[in-house]
Amino acid sequence: MTGIKPHAARQRADHRGAHRLDRVQAALTLAVLVMAGGAALYALFGSGGVFRSSPSAPRWRPGAAACRADPRTHIHDPGRLEVIAKCATVSGIVQQVAYKPSDGDWEVLVAVDTPYRRFLTPADHGLLPARVIPPDLPHVALPALGQHATFYGAWVINKNLHGRAELHPVWRITVPHAFPGGPAARPPPGRLALTLTAPASAAVGAPFTIHVRCQLITAGKTRPASQVHLFMEIINSRGVGVRWKAASTNSLGHADLSLLALDAPGRFTVHIYASKSGRFHNTSHNLIVRRT
Repeated sequence: MTGIKPHAARQRADHRGAHRLDRVQAALTLAVLVMAGGAALYALFGSGGVFRSSPSAPRWRPGAAACRADPRTHIHDPGRLEVIAKCATVSGIVQQVAYKPSDGDWEVLVAVDTPYRRFLTPADHGLLPARVIPPDLPHVALPALGQHATFYGAWVINKNLHGRAELHPVWRITVPHAFPGGPAARPPPGRLALTLTAPASAAVGAPFTIHVRCQLITAGKTRPASQVHLFMEIINSRGVGVRWKAASTNSLGHADLSLLALDAPGRFTVHIYASKSGRFHNTSHNLIVRRT
């Protein structure tokens, strides 16, 4: 029996090793392609399996309201919103009107008319949130449940809520046939009065508290105003908002807004917006943040 020459044995071993290497490389290449394909499918369809294209926005309908140059002004934490269109107009049936204590906004959930449904994202679940921010509230009449209304505002994508499309903020709402006594009716008599107690200065990074006292003045009588919605915005010397906080007064008409000072020194203005049952009052306070 003839033995295998050492040179031929080495060649066969090298050949088998090359085949094994080719199979490993092919497997790795296939794995990379599968991962890349999965990433591409997720980018197109998302976790819900619904195709998502580049966001677009309804057209602006001029005449009823002016378009804003920077719609994110006075918005709580504006970095969470991607502006798709500075100005957009939609219409639909009001499904819900609710105050949102986390940021002080009023949210109107709208079942939009058929032409606008294509602009919603899967995260909307068929209803468009239209947000009215506290500084705009005195000039925007909130619609009632079941009314057909037209909304004017900025079309945005909320990055913190899985890409939900929103009209945020809304600075004009029109209702052709308002219900008597609805949210758009005249407010009851009386006015709000605010007393603000806050430090004139604070050290960089140091905590401080702003105390707010709200009263309701009616027919010459003054009493504590409970459940007054408060929205605080701190604006720097360039007019840019840098801190926000929402709260409500207790049964004695008091509220404490506690927060950390800013991480940079400078001059700031604290704005407080108060609202209760169609009554509004605003006040401000100058604050210096100093180096330690």
